[in-house]
Amino acid sequence: MMFNSPVNIFIIYSRKDLEYHDMLKKHLNLLKNNGNIVDIWSDGKILPGENWDDVIKQKLKAAEIILMLISADFFDSEYILKDELTLAFKQHSNNTSVVIPILVRNCLWTVHKDISALQILPRNAEPVATWKHLDEAYTSVIAGIDSSIKGFFEKRFTTLGSLLTMAMEFYNAEQYGQAYDYFAKILPTGHPLDSEAAFRYAKILNEGLGNIPQNSLTAVHWYQYSANLGNTKSQNNLGVMYEKGEGVALNIDNAIFWYSKSAEGGNILASRNLGLLFYFGVNIKKDYHKALKNLTVVAQDGDPYFQYLISDIYLNQNLPDVFNKNEGFYWLKKSLDQNYPKAQCLWGAIQMDGHITEKNVTSGLIWLNHAADQDDLDALLILGDIFNLGEDVTKSTKKAIEYYEKAANLGSSRAHDRIDELYKR
Repeated sequence: MMFNSPVNIFIIYSRKDLEYHDMLKKHLNLLKNNGNIVDIWSDGKILPGENWDDVIKQKLKAAEIILMLISADFFDSEYILKDELTLAFKQHSNNTSVVIPILVRNCLWTVHKDISALQILPRNAEPVATWKHLDEAYTSVIAGIDSSIKGFFEKRFTTLGSLLTMAMEFYNAEQYGQAYDYFAKILPTGHPLDSEAAFRYAKILNEGLGNIPQNSLTAVHWYQYSANLGNTKSQNNLGVMYEKGEGVALNIDNAIFWYSKSAEGGNILASRNLGLLFYFGVNIKKDYHKALKNLTVVAQDGDPYFQYLISDIYLNQNLPDVFNKNEGFYWLKKSLDQNYPKAQCLWGAIQMDGHITEKNVTSGLIWLNHAADQDDLDALLILGDIFNLGEDVTKSTKKAIEYYEKAANLGSSRAHDRIDELYKR
């Protein structure tokens, strides 16, 4: 059996066939004790004061297996024919339940087209009442029911597998609303999701893709489920949620744990997030050694921003335990080769400073202006300060204001302050 799950059984019968009902339940208990059945329900379980019609229909809708004890009295019941059979066969046609007729006393059951279309028990449609040994009759019935339970779930497994395929295909096509609809059909059945399917379902919920209402709490559950199965993308996203406190309480230790698991599995995005966490030290003490370890993985993938960050760490003379001129210049050049403005600003500032390389004001100004042309705030502020103070250049308030105004237009409050100071002179 490819997919198994305990089932709920509902028995439809006439009270005049109560002895057959009771004997059937005794034999069904063999399957129940074996874990194949959760509950065996019939109207005898209705409690005093309960609305019997509501309870019967509620239990009938919840049943995966519906047994019908066929006899003339069964067909003589108006409630059975109009209410219970109607609902039962509707569920049968929708593949949410399977109907199994059991002939307990002989009657012309073949005239009922829906029942006559089904395989009836016991074997050879021999009424239970006519068997010489009733235990043999019920053994035949129970064997048939057990076989039907297995067939039902094998069929459902195939159907649910198709639904999962559709969910994944819609996700790949970025039709997230339709993907969500298919996931929503699968989940109530208890059908297991693999780690990738769980990741995609969580991502739809967490980001509200396809106009699906955002639900971070449920997203965390499915990221956790997928992460425990080893999905590195889910491990990374779970780390993000712990770092930001989305759907869970903010917990940096848990964020580091899941980022590290993901990074160990080769997820570059997790290395990025872990490296930035240690570099900027938000809600945690800065650790440049750990930052370097993780950011180097990202830098090796060619990202100029992370190449710049690594060079900034290696070339920081205030960090003697990590200062490394050769490594710093190596990564700085990598970033400069990609015309990254912050790398241009850093190289220009280093040349203007002249502490870790030969001082070259002309070259330094050129690199700072390259960065300023790309709207790098640090470069604009440095250039403004250089011309404002007249350090290594001819002092020019006009040029200083030009750089400061450009920085102010980009949102720099420091530049606004500098301009105000200059106009007050």
